[in-house]
Amino acid sequence: MKKKLALWGSIGVIASIGIGFLGAPSQPVQAAGTYHVIKNVLLNGDAFKWNGQSSKAFLWNQTLTKQLHHLTNYPRADLYASELLTMTNGKKTGYFYYVNSPKAKIDGYVWHGYVKPERQLLSTKTMLNKSTSTNNFGVPDPSPAELSDLAATYHNGEDDGDQMDFATMFWQDRSLYPLFPGTLQNWDLAKLAETTLDDNTTDLSSPSSVKAKQAFLQKRGLDANDTKAIKFIRVAKPTTVAQIKALDSGQLPLKEFVLNDLKAQGVNPNRYKGWQIGIDSRPINHAYLNQDLRHVPSSSTFAVRYVVALFKAGQTDQSN
Repeated sequence: MKKKLALWGSIGVIASIGIGFLGAPSQPVQAAGTYHVIKNVLLNGDAFKWNGQSSKAFLWNQTLTKQLHHLTNYPRADLYASELLTMTNGKKTGYFYYVNSPKAKIDGYVWHGYVKPERQLLSTKTMLNKSTSTNNFGVPDPSPAELSDLAATYHNGEDDGDQMDFATMFWQDRSLYPLFPGTLQNWDLAKLAETTLDDNTTDLSSPSSVKAKQAFLQKRGLDANDTKAIKFIRVAKPTTVAQIKALDSGQLPLKEFVLNDLKAQGVNPNRYKGWQIGIDSRPINHAYLNQDLRHVPSSSTFAVRYVVALFKAGQTDQSN
């Protein structure tokens, strides 16, 4: 089973990436009135701390209507960000992190200007989208930010295989979310997609998948046995030799492969605007792809495996 969840927060992937996309306001947003999410980006747990200056820095509840914790009381607490959100009350809009601190036992939503990263983070859209041919890790068409994370998995000249796979999957999954415009990324759905992908079944009915689906629905006060509440999409056909070689060379980006696969299944990603989404994929690199080539065409192989989990939140769903 992949170690993505066990490694959550152990690799420094840029947590300020959404700020580069969104353009952060220069003034803090005061929490007045009920806020809701209009856009979000899943992060992988980069560590932040209170900036040591803002006396009005609080962690808030998910609607920004209740102050939960005053960060001045936790000056040294590591705050791990799992989500960056654009939130609005209809009049004001701001950018917030959802953070938690297992040691301090606090969590909540904080305005991005009240915290500072514990290491220098890449933040510009240009740097994120620029590809590079200087690649010692076998990952096709990576960004400098991805290469930085892959380099961080090396210790004394050797890589930590689990952490490298985690970093690769994190960036792969990030590239797939924009294929479903207007959706809200959901960490619970991403975990559910991972469980389903790890099971490697075609009917999505393995005991662990069923248990994970039931837990997701129960958390939202819904019927745990409603089999139609969550929609799953997974790769339809085995990967061909030509596709594997194109993926390995970078000529066929993963997001293009997935988009073509969705079209082959008759899936229109534009139909899911307003839905919550979680995605998980198998790591793709030179070593894995060449291993797959040894099994083709003598036997079918799924060099690309992904699962998309979609949930249309109803009136009874109170979670974010």
